[in-house]
Parts: sequence; structure tokens; C-alpha cells
Amino acid sequence: MICQESKKRRATTVRRLHVVFPLLALVILLLPASGFAQPKPVWITSTRTTTGDGFATLRWSVEGDDVWALFRISEDHSGERQISFTDQAELRVCRSRPGEYNFWVQACKRYSDGYAECGSRSRRLTLSVEAGTPEPPPSAEAAVATSRAADGTGESTGGGFAGCRPHSGN
Repeated sequence: MICQESKKRRATTVRRLHVVFPLLALVILLLPASGFAQPKPVWITSTRTTTGDGFATLRWSVEGDDVWALFRISEDHSGERQISFTDQAELRVCRSRPGEYNFWVQACKRYSDGYAECGSRSRRLTLSVEAGTPEPPPSAEAAVATSRAADGTGESTGGGFAGCRPHSGN
């Protein structure tokens, strides 16, 4: 009698484990790897923006602004991709070639060792540049080259200005 009760308990325990372990594995996979919440930035600028002169200021917000010391902006134009960084929740851009430019932003936490961990990407923002946009003035090109050379990374990292230049794509 005791043996049969023991077998029943063992069988019940095994059935419960077959349910619990997959659920536990799913919970572990869904937890953020870093242990801190990674909010998704939200665009303040309309996600469908048109410019006639090529200039636009892209603005976003993110919960807990004081935690996020760096923002990564991904850009795509005709399959050509670029990455920019800024320490402000906005980016001033100028694109002289007509077409659609897609942008995404991620909030990043910068660590003292120089490593940055970025959270989820925002929704896509599309900037439409109308035909006939004038070429940027040479002084804007020089300003971008100077700001990129200053930090030695080739990336735009401060001041929230990505520069007025033709996109390197088509």
C-alpha cells in the first residue's frame, strides 16, 4: 500500500514538473538580460514627416531620461544604413537628396568602462525629402567634419546635430 502511494505521488510530481519547467524557461527567456528595464523611446516628432528644405529636428522621449546618457539613431535610405549617437533626446538632420529616410532610436546606458547597452528600438519615423531640395552650404559640411573629427569616432556624438550632407547612399 505504501509503495503504491509513493508511486502515485512520484507520478503526480513528474506531471507537475512537465508543466512547471517549460513555463519557468519561458519566463527566464522573457526577462531582460541586463536586469534593468529598457524602455522603448517614443517619437515626439510625427512618425511621418515631410520637409521641403531637407532640414528636420527629430525629437523623442524615453521614460527615466536621467538614466539614459546616450541615444543610438539608426538611419536607412535606399538600403544604405548609418548609425549616429547623441547625448540629447533630439537630432537635427539635413538631407539634400530627395526620397524617404527611415529612422529608429534606442536609449542606451553608458557604463564607466565605455561599454554601452541599448534597449529596444522605437517605432520607425519616416522623413520624406521633397524633390528640388538645395544642396547644403559648405560651412555645414565643414561643421560636421569638425565635430566628427573632434571625438575621433567618425560618429556624430554630441549636440544633437547629424549634419547637413548628402546621404552616402544613392
